[in-house]
Amino acid sequence: MGDKLYADPANEEALRKAYAADGIGGIWRATIDLLGKGYSVDAYAMAEYYALLGERDNALGWLEKAFETRNFAFVFVKANPVFDDLHKERRFRDLLVRAGFASQENFQ
Repeated sequence: MGDKLYADPANEEALRKAYAADGIGGIWRATIDLLGKGYSVDAYAMAEYYALLGERDNALGWLEKAFETRNFAFVFVKANPVFDDLHKERRFRDLLVRAGFASQENFQ
């Protein structure tokens, strides 16, 4: 994902402008936008970007895709601090249970 995305000079310029305009959040948003333009998308990475932006629904949707596609990085979902704000979300807890990383009793 990243190698091709960041190797393109036009993308590099877009990311530079995004950072100048909105800081690191601008880079996360610009990366999401660029990935939608024909690059292979890593569902787990997309979930991380959306979580960093505070967009819980989008982050959870991409985590669902990461789980469904058996994305290797998904094994870190429970410990990844990027997702700390999602831990109280029912969808996140249900996902942990389905993945076998927690049981329903953990959340009662």
